[in-house]
Amino acid sequence: FLKHYLSRRVTVDTQAVERQRKRHTILQDMKERWEYRQPVRDVEQQLAGVEIENDLKEVHSDRLPAQKELVDAIWAPAGCNLEEEIQRRNKAIRAVARYCGIEEGGMHPSRSKRLSGRITPPGKSEADAQLNLDEKALEAAKVAVYKETRSRVCFVCLGNENLPTELHTYSFHTSGDLSKHFKRKHLQHIKEVDQLRCNLCQMSQGQNALTATCI
Repeated sequence: FLKHYLSRRVTVDTQAVERQRKRHTILQDMKERWEYRQPVRDVEQQLAGVEIENDLKEVHSDRLPAQKELVDAIWAPAGCNLEEEIQRRNKAIRAVARYCGIEEGGMHPSRSKRLSGRITPPGKSEADAQLNLDEKALEAAKVAVYKETRSRVCFVCLGNENLPTELHTYSFHTSGDLSKHFKRKHLQHIKEVDQLRCNLCQMSQGQNALTATCI
């Protein structure tokens, strides 16, 4: 019983595998012939001036003008001579360059008309966004300086508004690194009788007091 049905199943599976292999071979042969022959036919038709008709045509009614220009420039037929081909290539390059400056996800014209009656607040520019980030970094640095524990932000640099934001609010890795920076950048350039002023708390201290505070 087992030998009868086992041998039968093996025979059926082998035949199915053989049919699948032949079908795959035929499809692969058709694909290779099309890949090698069809481009040659297309070029011959273009050189002969015959318009190529594609069976499948994609229709995008809501395509933006810049998208339509980009697609038309890229899919334009090859030129009949070298000069026309160079012009076609340059036109496609310019279309791509113009399209790169357009942000994706534009609103459909019909939708923009429906929403035209709404009042929308003006968006913030990049400069305003960067200004807000700088202000937040400055406030965070001030809070770190005013803490009772040893700060890792230099209060002299923080009070110097002429410095860039990165140096203005720089936080050292450890308080010891801050002490080294303070001695090298600030204490070495003042004398014992000079006064070093903190623009944050509007106070002035001598070198000895500042050295004790920093250390």
